[in-house]
Amino acid sequence: MKSSQFKITCDDINDKSIFINWSDEERAKLFSILLKKMSLTYFAELINYGLPTLSEIKNGTVKPSSYVYFSILKILGQRSKLSSLLISSRNGKSTRIIDDYISPELLGLIHSDGFLVKNKKKVVLCGFTNKNKFIINNFQKLLHKIFECNVYLTEDKRDGTYTILVPSIIGRILLNKFGEKRSKNKTIPNLSNSETFDYIRGLFDGDGSAQLYINPNYFIPKITISMGDEKLAINLKNLLQKINIHSRIRYQKKKNWQWWNVNITRQKDVLRFIEKIVSNHLKR
Repeated sequence: MKSSQFKITCDDINDKSIFINWSDEERAKLFSILLKKMSLTYFAELINYGLPTLSEIKNGTVKPSSYVYFSILKILGQRSKLSSLLISSRNGKSTRIIDDYISPELLGLIHSDGFLVKNKKKVVLCGFTNKNKFIINNFQKLLHKIFECNVYLTEDKRDGTYTILVPSIIGRILLNKFGEKRSKNKTIPNLSNSETFDYIRGLFDGDGSAQLYINPNYFIPKITISMGDEKLAINLKNLLQKINIHSRIRYQKKKNWQWWNVNITRQKDVLRFIEKIVSNHLKR
């Protein structure tokens, strides 16, 4: 079952830093109808936008922000399919939304070994790092199910870590939907059971491990998912409890680094985790 909270909406795109690449025909048609209802000056006052910029948008000199575009549609009582829109940053390459449903597994990967932040210049940085090329490819596969876009992949030759960088425009949509990864105000949407499995799979594939301690008389299985954020660790523990898997949180610190391990050690819980989560990580 797909939760509506993982669907991209106009509100997630309605941003003054996201631009619409419309055709001259659509631009002329919409402004023709709009200007029969009100003057451009009044429209500028109504949406609190600069008149000179709106004049340039009207004349086709610059692209409209999604804020301006959706404001026009709202006044005209029109709607636009998200899949029909070509969006971009001010000077970036265009991106198209293929599917408006964001996989919880993709969000799980970002919340594990990924990043989703806005820097001091208000540029959104989004991506994922991992040493396993298969997991990197899976991240890219999940992303391309949603967005038609190019990504930038690098490899650190020192330790074999891959980093995949996502276009800023996509990062901005994800940030509008879920909040910054490091923010105290980050939001985790309500998850159905199947979405819970997908989200936890992303967390585990990104920064989880499975171990087996063997003694002559018995063995102890252990699954660990490491989180750099206490709130996310508590959230994960609650999600595991929701699907009847008991876990414990252990705080650890080494020099300037601190993290929280969510540990699963009961045999029945480990077996249920293996059965329900179905990791994509070939080595785990």
